[in-house]
Amino acid sequence: MSDPNLSPIALSLGPMQTLEGLRFQVLSIALTSPDRLIAPGDLRSLTLPPGIDTTAGVMITGRGPIWLYTYLVHELHPTAWVACYDPRLGAVVVTTHSRQVRVGQVIPLHLSQGRPRLGPALLVVGPPDSGGTVSLGGES
Repeated sequence: MSDPNLSPIALSLGPMQTLEGLRFQVLSIALTSPDRLIAPGDLRSLTLPPGIDTTAGVMITGRGPIWLYTYLVHELHPTAWVACYDPRLGAVVVTTHSRQVRVGQVIPLHLSQGRPRLGPALLVVGPPDSGGTVSLGGES
């Protein structure tokens, strides 16, 4: 049974980083419930981790619904700039109060987050005895 006092959203703040002369911290999102589902009401008890340096940028990363990202961008308004991480592109600047970056700028940052990169895959599906096993080289 889960503890109703624990938030199903965990936010963690990484150390200050510098890339291409830009100082920023990484704010990571983790959905902690077993089913990784959250509800809009979970925002009521969500707080940013302490230690955010508002003179630098913040890059948000992790899985979460668009409304969670929107809320975090709003809460991070006092920071110099905010970017959202896209594993295909890097960090995309979505708001700024700094002349160092501009909205739409992509910062070439690639995080592995401890997950292996997945390669291409082929999935063969169908009803039993439809030949899928033969296609995969299992039975002859």
